[in-house]
Amino acid sequence: QFLHQPVLRHRRQGDGERKVRLGVVDVDGFPVETHGEQQGAVYNGYYQKTVYSPLVASFSPNGDFASKRLGTGFIHAILRDGNAAPAEGIDLFLQEALDKALTLARTVAFRLDAGFAAADILNRIDRSGARFAVRLPNNAVLDRLAAPWLSRPAGRPPKKGYEFAVELRGYKNPGWDKKYRVILVVVDKPDKNGCLALFPHYFFIVTNWPPKRMSPRKLLAHYRQRGTFEDRLGEWNALGVNLSQDAFAKNEVTLLLSLLAFNLLEVLRREMESATDPRPNPPASPEADGFDMTRFRNVVLQAPARCSSVAVGDCGLTSPRE
Repeated sequence: QFLHQPVLRHRRQGDGERKVRLGVVDVDGFPVETHGEQQGAVYNGYYQKTVYSPLVASFSPNGDFASKRLGTGFIHAILRDGNAAPAEGIDLFLQEALDKALTLARTVAFRLDAGFAAADILNRIDRSGARFAVRLPNNAVLDRLAAPWLSRPAGRPPKKGYEFAVELRGYKNPGWDKKYRVILVVVDKPDKNGCLALFPHYFFIVTNWPPKRMSPRKLLAHYRQRGTFEDRLGEWNALGVNLSQDAFAKNEVTLLLSLLAFNLLEVLRREMESATDPRPNPPASPEADGFDMTRFRNVVLQAPARCSSVAVGDCGLTSPRE
């Protein structure tokens, strides 16, 4: 219940009690390698490691992690066994993530990977009134509908290749409550030698966003912001958090506390990036916007300082002069 509190407080610090118009929740599971006999840690054949498989949700205003002082961070997480299916426990997880996100935003939208594209998950999100953009696994029907868009025009291709997004008509999963939109994304880019692959790369996104709010191109840009969320997971992992307790419950507490610490670090990092230098001619600082979390912790939080030797009480100083 506490994980989203730093995000909520930072949001209110910037805009008072007002909620953002749109809050986007990214959800994904990822492996955390373990060494030992931890309860619930299981060898996973896909990763070929003994792991836990936590599920986490991160919030970003308007789906943009680059916005300063608007409040981003992890809002919900659970620890799962290492062999958990991608969508195991997702029903209750999505509801709790939605409830927390609604304290931050008037409208909530989910972005999910293909492991969460089951019809019941999409229907549950749609019934809740939230929006979604979910990568859809390929199947024979989708491939057939996409075929007319996969041929290249005659003549020399442009230097940067081709990339476009179009809406496919005529596809409906029988398990869907309604006919959701399906977007075909074709990415046909040259390799380092300037040559196109034999066949273009393509994938599908399913969404309940109305066309007037999200055109295919805009939806693609919106979905690609998931890459920043995945970077956040990488930053958390780089901090070196170990789930090394013997009991499952202890490791889940360790996970939640580490994500809470990450949220607090994120608040401090954003405050640093948003700060202005009061000096008349401040030096250029191209690094101010480029600190990853590990560097921020090591350079900023571990910066040395001198303190007054006169203590008052347990640890108070006479003044912050030094």
